Amino acid sequence: MKNQKKSPFQFLDAYTVEQKDAFFGRDTEIEALYDMVFKTPLVLIYGLSGTGKTSLILCGLAGRFEGPDWYPFLIRRNDDINISTSHALDIALQGKDMGDLVSNIAYITKRYSRPVYLIFDQFEELFIMGSDEEQATFMEAIQTLISADLSTKVLFVVREEYLGQLYPFERTIPALLDFRLRVERMGPKGIKNVIQSSFDKYDIHLQPKEEADDLMSLMIKNIGDKNQIVSLPYLQVYLDQLYQKDYLETHGHPFNGIKPLEITSEEIQAFGEIKDVLDRFLDDQELEIQTFLSENHDDFPDNGVGQILDAFATGEGTKIPVRYKLEQDRYVVHNAEVAKKLAKFGPKAIAAAFAALDRSRILRISEDSIELAHDSLAQLINKKRTSQQRQLIEVRKRLMNSYTEYEASKQFLNRKQHAEFSGFLSLLDVDQHVLNFVDASQKEFIKQERREIEVEAEKKRAQLMADKAEMEQEKIKAVKEKLQAEQAVVTAQKKSRVRLYGLLASLAIIALLASVAALNFSEKRELEEAARLTAEGEAETAIAERDQISRLKDSISDISKERQQLIAVIENQMQSLDDVAEGRDPDVYQVVSTVISIKGLLDGDASIDIENKARHAFINDKKHFFTTGQRSLPSRGRLPTAKTNFGNREPIFVYAGIRSTVTEDVKFELRQPDGSLISFEESLEVKRNTSNVGYRVLAPIRARFRNQAGEYTVVLRNGTGYIIGETKFTVE
Repeated sequence: MKNQKKSPFQFLDAYTVEQKDAFFGRDTEIEALYDMVFKTPLVLIYGLSGTGKTSLILCGLAGRFEGPDWYPFLIRRNDDINISTSHALDIALQGKDMGDLVSNIAYITKRYSRPVYLIFDQFEELFIMGSDEEQATFMEAIQTLISADLSTKVLFVVREEYLGQLYPFERTIPALLDFRLRVERMGPKGIKNVIQSSFDKYDIHLQPKEEADDLMSLMIKNIGDKNQIVSLPYLQVYLDQLYQKDYLETHGHPFNGIKPLEITSEEIQAFGEIKDVLDRFLDDQELEIQTFLSENHDDFPDNGVGQILDAFATGEGTKIPVRYKLEQDRYVVHNAEVAKKLAKFGPKAIAAAFAALDRSRILRISEDSIELAHDSLAQLINKKRTSQQRQLIEVRKRLMNSYTEYEASKQFLNRKQHAEFSGFLSLLDVDQHVLNFVDASQKEFIKQERREIEVEAEKKRAQLMADKAEMEQEKIKAVKEKLQAEQAVVTAQKKSRVRLYGLLASLAIIALLASVAALNFSEKRELEEAARLTAEGEAETAIAERDQISRLKDSISDISKERQQLIAVIENQMQSLDDVAEGRDPDVYQVVSTVISIKGLLDGDASIDIENKARHAFINDKKHFFTTGQRSLPSRGRLPTAKTNFGNREPIFVYAGIRSTVTEDVKFELRQPDGSLISFEESLEVKRNTSNVGYRVLAPIRARFRNQAGEYTVVLRNGTGYIIGETKFTVE
C-alpha cells in the first residue's frame, strides 16, 4: 500500500532513487561504495541502526547508475532467505526457473542485458531467526554465484552489532569480509548540513534568521543523545512531526503540497525532545487506531493494537518481516507464530487494523509482506513489554528452536531443558505438536537415564567379576609358584645327590682298585722274597726253609682272605650307594658314612666310629667364608686381605669359600648401589687341605666388574635358596 504523504520528509521510510535530489549528507560514502562495486562481486555495508544504510544503496548508489547499468533486487529474509531470493527473481524470470541461483541469474543477465545487483537488506535477520541449515545453504549458494563468470554484484546490509556473526562463514566465502564499507553516524556538522539543505529545498525558514545556526544546534540537542549523536530516522521523524504541526498551525489544514513555512525558536522549544516525539507519536497513533477499531468492531479486544504490533517485533527489538497473501480480502500470513497471535482477531478487524497502521506509517505493507516501518519502532514496542513478557518471548524462542532442531535431527530435550520449559508451557500458547515434543522428551530422557543406570550397574558387576577372577588367578598363580619352588628344591636335591653319589661311587671304585693293587703288590713281594731266600742257597736246614716257606704261604693265604673280605665290604657299600641313588634310602648320613668307612679301611683303621664321625663331619664342619679385593687370587691360593673400602678405578674381585666334606651347590649374589643384581651359580668342589682339620674348599667364584661408587652387598645362598653368608663393602 502507498502511504499518503503528510510532509516532504521520509519519516521512517528509506530514501529511494526518486528522492535522490533530497538525499543529503552522504556524498563521501556514495563515492566510496560506487568505486567498491567495480572492484569486487561482494560488498559488505555495515553500521549502527539508524545510520541510513538502506537509503545509501537504494538512493545514493542507485542515483549514480544509468538504467542499463543497474538491475537491483531488494531482498529481505521473511520466513527463509533462500525462498525469498527465489521469489524476488520470479518476475524477472517470467516463470522460467532454471533450477538454481547461478542459472537463474545468468538467464536474467542475458535476457535483460544488465548487471544484476542482489541487495540483502537487514541481513542480520538471517542470524536472528534463521536455522543453521538455512544459513549454510545460503552461504554456499552465494559462494557459487560470485565464483561464476557473471557481472552480478552481491551487497549484504547488516547492523554493526551482528558483524561478528559473519566470521564463521569465511570458511565458505573466503572473500566475505574483504570489501566492506562502514556507514558511520553523522556528527553535528553533518546533521546541520542535512537540516539546512532540506529546509532550503522545502522552503522552510528559521526565525530569527540570525539565530539559525543556534536553532539547528537546539534541534540536534533535542534529537541526539548526550554526545549529540543523531539517528537519521529520528531526525526524519522529528522534522516530519515538527513540519506537520507548524504547517497545520500556519496554513490551517494538513499538508497538501510545499508551501513557505517559518519555524521559530519558541516552537522548537515547545516541541520537545525526539524521545518524547516518537513515544508520543506511537502512543497517539495506537490510541487513535484502537478507538477507531473498538467502535467499528465489537469483537476487537482492549489493547488489540498493542497486541498486533507486538507480533511484529522480536525479543531483541528488531522488526519481523512477514509474508502474506490476500484471499478474498482476508490476510493469510505465512509466519506460524505471528498467525497464532493474530488468530484471536476477526478477519475484518485485522484488515482494518493493518490499513490504519499502514496509513499512520507504523506498519509498512508491500505487495507480499508486512513489517514495522523501522527498527526504532520495534525497540519502543519491546521497551513497553513487561519483564514477564520478555521472558516468555525468550523462552518461546528457545523452545521453538529446540523443536526445529528435533525435526531435523530427532534430538530430544534433556532433563535441564525440559525443566526450563515445563514451567512456562501453559503461558506460551504453543501448538499441540510442540507440547507432544516436550512430553516425548521427558519420556526419552527418563528412558535414557534408566539405560545409563543399567549400563553403570552392569559395568560394576563386570568389574566385580573381573576383580574376583583376578584374585582367583592370583591364588592359582601363588599355588603354582609354590609348587614350582618345591619342585625346584626336590630337583636340586636330586641333582645334588646324583652328583654326590656319582663321586662316592667313583671313590669307592678307586678305593677298590687301590686295595686290589696293594694286595697284589704285597703278594708279589712275598713271593719274590721267598724266591730270593731259596736262590741264595743259605746253609740252613731243609726243615727251617720248609717252615719259612710254609709261614709265607700261610701269610699269603691270610692276605687273600683279607682281600676277599675287603671286596665283599666294598660290594655291600656300593649296593648301599645304589639304593640311595635310586631313592630307596634317603639318609645322606649313610653316604657320608660310606666314604669315611672306605677311608678307614684304606688307612687300616677298622675301629672308626662311623656314625658319629659322619654326623660330626656333616654338621660341624660346614662353615662358609668369602672375601673381596682388588687383585686376583694368588697362585699359591692365599686369599687377599679383606677390605671394606675400595677406589672406583680398579676392578673388584669377590671370592667365596666353604669348609665341608661334600660338594655343595651355591648361589652367589652381588647387589650393586643402583639396586641391580649380578648372580652366579657354582658348585663348590671339595679340596684337601692338609694344614687344617677337615677339608677346606676355595670356590672358583669371583666377580670382576667395573664398579660404581656406593655400598655393595654380597650374599651367598645354598642350593635351597637360604642365605648362609652375607657381607657389605663400600666403593668410594
